[in-house]
Formats: sequence, C-alpha cells, structure tokens
Amino acid sequence: MLDAAPRVVLDPPLGVCTLGKTAREAAIVYDIYSQTMDIVLRATRLGGYQALSAKDIFDVEYWDLEQAKLRKGGKPPLFTGEVALVTGAASGIGKACVDSLLARGAAVIGVDIDPAIMQLHKRPDFIGLVCDVTDEPRLTQAIEHGVRAFAASTC
Repeated sequence: MLDAAPRVVLDPPLGVCTLGKTAREAAIVYDIYSQTMDIVLRATRLGGYQALSAKDIFDVEYWDLEQAKLRKGGKPPLFTGEVALVTGAASGIGKACVDSLLARGAAVIGVDIDPAIMQLHKRPDFIGLVCDVTDEPRLTQAIEHGVRAFAASTC
C-alpha cells in the first residue's frame, strides 16, 4: 500500500499547509492542489463537479506503470527531510556548506549580513535571510521564519 498520509492540510488560521519529504515535494503538492481547486471551482460554476470513484482512484494509483515510476525513484539523498541552518552562508565556507547540504537533500536556512544571501538560490528548499548572528532577537526571528516556512512544507 502507498503512504496514505495527507499531503494537504487546510487550517483556517494558517491557511494551506502542504507536506512532503522535501520542500520541492511540498511545492509540487501545493501546485497540484491549487490547480485542482481551480478546476473544481470552475466545474462547480459550470454546473457541477464529481470526483472519480474510490475504485477509479485506486486503479490509477496502483496502475502497473504508475507503480514502476514510483519504484524507479531510487534511494533519497542522505539529508532528505532535514532542515539545516548555515551562518555566513553568502560566501566562502558557508556558501560551500549550503551547496553541499542542498546537494544531499537538506532544506537550508542561510543567514548572512551580506544582502547577497537573499539571491543565492531560487529554489523551494532554500531561504536566504539577512541577519547578524550577534543580534540574538534577529537570529531568533530568522530561525522562526525558517521553521514556519519549512515546517509547512516538510512536516
């Protein structure tokens, strides 16, 4: 049986929370959810929406070609599902650590006093924040920002 855990959680105070083993997976779930809800709303306005039967959904999920595709995925990278905080992440050793962690599957919160950190990577598993780590309240705020972002995507 495939993993039956929910991938989309709707919470009135928080909004939409999508889940995945990685930030990228959670972003894909969000895209699928957004498109599906748009289709459901449009179909409803046009006269009605009807989901597939449970049997049809099962047949799609357990179709031989779909199962073969899932098995082909291979072993996930070492740090899949982990979140790392890297200081001094805009250059030098810090940047190399960011790149290494991302390559090994981690989501990364990169902090640096250099504003270049915000443009370091444009991908769902990286957040670059300008932060002086000697400013404890600002560091706490940066960590909380990263936790909120990645907790919503990689629970």
